[in-house]
Amino acid sequence: MSSGAGCCNIDYSDASPKELSEAIAMEFDGLRRENTLAVVDLTYGGIGGTRMRGRAHSPVMFKVQALIFTLLNKLTVGVVPMPAMFRIMKGDGARYSTLKWSNDMERRVTYAVVIGISAFGLSKFML
Repeated sequence: MSSGAGCCNIDYSDASPKELSEAIAMEFDGLRRENTLAVVDLTYGGIGGTRMRGRAHSPVMFKVQALIFTLLNKLTVGVVPMPAMFRIMKGDGARYSTLKWSNDMERRVTYAVVIGISAFGLSKFML
């Protein structure tokens, strides 16, 4: 992991103050951009997909998502990680970009499970 300007074995001793500040800014941007964008996405979109502050209730699919992944976490004794929402609240030290990716994957899996169960139920009903 980078520790600031100069970590890439570049000699900044002959750099002008402007060149040095640009190099530091570019390196910092490279280190933090992914996490910063993830924080913005999680804040704007809401971890439950709500786009309004003060909304009284989370969407049903978000509740289903949290339930499915909480159960999977308990049933697999931690092999499946706890839901990203709980990891954020717990402060487990995971990067926000990782938590955003986890939340997106959890949402996809939840929709696939719900669609699969609905299709199975509908096929049984139609027969």
